[in-house]
Amino acid sequence: MTAPEDGKTVVGRLRLYLVRHGESEANKRGVFAGQLDSPLTKRGVNDAKSLGERSQLLILQPPAQPQGVATVVNNQEDENFIPFDLVFSSDLERAHDTCKLILEGLQTRKRNDANNRTENDTGRTTKNISSLREKINIDKRLRERSYGTLQGMPWNSDRTVTDKLWRDTHQKDDLPPTYESDDDIWDRVKSFLRNLVVDELMTASTKTKQQLNRNELVQTQTLSSEIPTKHILITSHAGVLRQMLTRLVGVDKLENLGAKFDAKRKNRLIIPNVSLTILELSLRCEQQDACSGKYETQNSFGVSKGDDNDVLEGIQADVITYANTDHLESEGRIHDD
Repeated sequence: MTAPEDGKTVVGRLRLYLVRHGESEANKRGVFAGQLDSPLTKRGVNDAKSLGERSQLLILQPPAQPQGVATVVNNQEDENFIPFDLVFSSDLERAHDTCKLILEGLQTRKRNDANNRTENDTGRTTKNISSLREKINIDKRLRERSYGTLQGMPWNSDRTVTDKLWRDTHQKDDLPPTYESDDDIWDRVKSFLRNLVVDELMTASTKTKQQLNRNELVQTQTLSSEIPTKHILITSHAGVLRQMLTRLVGVDKLENLGAKFDAKRKNRLIIPNVSLTILELSLRCEQQDACSGKYETQNSFGVSKGDDNDVLEGIQADVITYANTDHLESEGRIHDD
């Protein structure tokens, strides 16, 4: 990767593997689950396993090491590689179970491919996948939209009617559950992304630049091409992924990638169950900062740690793959939330 056209230098990358949960019982029955738990259907379970077992997009290479950094990869060390650096999931059952099933599918693939390793398949899908299943980071900020009084009701329900029904069946002092707007969802998703960028991208990029500087590798193109990429699996919900993609990437770019929008549902971005979208976040800074050797604080990126908007303004978001369902044996179903 070369320096972007805006004259800034890429100093770190996160590659996010965004997966919507498998088909849930609520999906199958045609009701709003929202923040209520709803277990996966048999199809949902099988599809989630299939993503891990079959998707060619999850055959990952060992992390690239900057030139001059003393890390040697050989056949014995291949066995220590795992497919993701971090794994995150919504706390809701359907997303968390999907995450575990994807990792289970990857582990099955590892066992099946153990005697068929090629030079290019370096074994990041390995025995250590089991340790990832024990280290899934559960984050409530990744949960589905709260649909208020619509939760548990059919998709064609009228919210005015469900609000009245709720009031008629509760005490007058009780407040109905909150219905989250798109902005409400984005506020918590943005908070999650801010933490991810600060904790996993800025800090790592600072350390990498320090190492590169010690080895006198400060040319812009060299710096950009040698920065390692962190691979992060995130299982969540259509409402969350919709906000993440439309806000960071934009509707026009998504349309150019072939994304479809449901005109009957306020032109909402369509995200099928167990579809895989790969989003790469690149942290950029001015060229002179990248080569100056002044990497003592995260604020050397020109980003305020306390401002979500500033953090995300320093990020370039590129879609590598959108809503891929090649791993499914039959066409991915498009359910409402």
